[in-house]
Amino acid sequence: MSDQQRVLAFCLDAADADLAFRWARAGNLPTLARLMENGASARLRSRSLSAFPDGAWWTLATGTGPGTHAHYNWQVVRPGTTEMVFAPRGSRRKPFWQIALETTGQRVLLLDPHRAEPLDSLRFTALMGWGQRSATHRDSSPPDLFSHTAKRYPPAPKWLNDETQRSVRSEERYFGVLADLIRRRTELYSEMMRERPWELCVASFSEAHNGAHIFHRYLTPGSLWYDPQHGLRHSDKLLRIYRLIDDAMGQLLAEAGEGTDVVVVSAQGMRLNTGGLWVLPAVLRGLGYQADAPDGGGGLFGAVRARVPWSVRRHVNHRLPLETKNRIMADLWSGAVDWPRTQAVAEPLFGSGFVRINLLGREPHGTVGPGSERDELCEEIARELRSLTDGAGRPVVAKVMRTGESFGGANVEELPDLVVTWTPDRIVSEVHHPHLGVIRERMETFAKSEHSDEGFLVAAGPRIVSREEVAAGHIVDIAPTMLALTGAPTPVDMEGQPLPGILSNAQRVSSGRQAFDWSNDPWAKVPNADGTTG
Repeated sequence: MSDQQRVLAFCLDAADADLAFRWARAGNLPTLARLMENGASARLRSRSLSAFPDGAWWTLATGTGPGTHAHYNWQVVRPGTTEMVFAPRGSRRKPFWQIALETTGQRVLLLDPHRAEPLDSLRFTALMGWGQRSATHRDSSPPDLFSHTAKRYPPAPKWLNDETQRSVRSEERYFGVLADLIRRRTELYSEMMRERPWELCVASFSEAHNGAHIFHRYLTPGSLWYDPQHGLRHSDKLLRIYRLIDDAMGQLLAEAGEGTDVVVVSAQGMRLNTGGLWVLPAVLRGLGYQADAPDGGGGLFGAVRARVPWSVRRHVNHRLPLETKNRIMADLWSGAVDWPRTQAVAEPLFGSGFVRINLLGREPHGTVGPGSERDELCEEIARELRSLTDGAGRPVVAKVMRTGESFGGANVEELPDLVVTWTPDRIVSEVHHPHLGVIRERMETFAKSEHSDEGFLVAAGPRIVSREEVAAGHIVDIAPTMLALTGAPTPVDMEGQPLPGILSNAQRVSSGRQAFDWSNDPWAKVPNADGTTG
């Protein structure tokens, strides 16, 4: 592939489709507006994102749903164990850039992607965890690239991932650090695009994600979580972040040169968060589905942790090594539950929540049989959750989804059994249950914004059809669209297809579908709680 046939993909983490398109058409985002005018754009939706927002990246990268790629949250239950750990890098299916690398030999440049794995290839250059939100690893391919880069471009501070309970002044500082990070990121990306050979470059910007968790709630006066004092100072901050990213894309497009096909994509947007994080486990415990360990769980560490203020625990947590965090999290999760007396456990999450059945044959201490016994228990728990109301008697649970019925895929059993979605139009600060009475949310750890299931794609270039917005698509279609652009084959069992109306007919046909093994084991290099791997 010649330099005139390059593909450059900008992955804007959690950039909101409504905001991006509105601001582009208003002239606030000139780079994005120019791409929309000269190319094509589409809104992308995925019902799986409302269930598993953290799985959006791997749905984008693999062209499969969560039942196939099996990534459902940033913290997950390791298959076959009672260990709750950080999600591994990678997923059960290889991402599109790895398929392109292995099938066409294209040189790939990967810049700060979300939880990607290093690859041992001279044609693969990657910088991972430099500024990505909630990065668990900081490394690179080749291995010494990260350390050399960090000396000249210091990585993002880890405290950027802490987005709750900030003062007006602290939020001003937060914005300043994000703005500086975008500028340094642009310089770094520009340098790497010049110095590292590539035909496919995937460049990520996570600042829209960080910024939205802080500033999205100030866009609409009078809405949920709007604070007038903060809003007067910060109502334009999210727009300014988008503009800085837009300027960065303009500079990098100039670096890529004429003849480059360009794709700008976001897998999800943002919405206001309404709660339920601590309510769900309280309901399961109160109804007897989840039994606490006799000593409260966690041993000595758990007892000490319970007496340390949350603000102090948060400060210490930022400074612990990943392996230590994983051991602590695994011990606390496993030790807090009396598994032989438990039928189901809660996996709480901001914005929604999961319920995992303690299933015989899947969990080490399973108590619930598969088939009808599990089905009946899921329906029983769902009824109890639907009975939750607020003080005015209105339901606070919008939906309870059964994953086995809603998602297919070879790895669907790795997902929790139920997904609970809370009402989107009012804050769930407390709920009422017919038998348990009032259950209150713990608001000190409450994130004010969470993810919506609406993303977007904008593309322009020699092999892109020049037209305005096309019919809405699905984020599962991004990976096959990228493979078609690179000329790489698409696996026959990839669930997505090239987005209609984006690529020329010749380009859609040229890559084709092929049968080959593109499976992956993301757990192969993740240590168990006892230090072993595999």
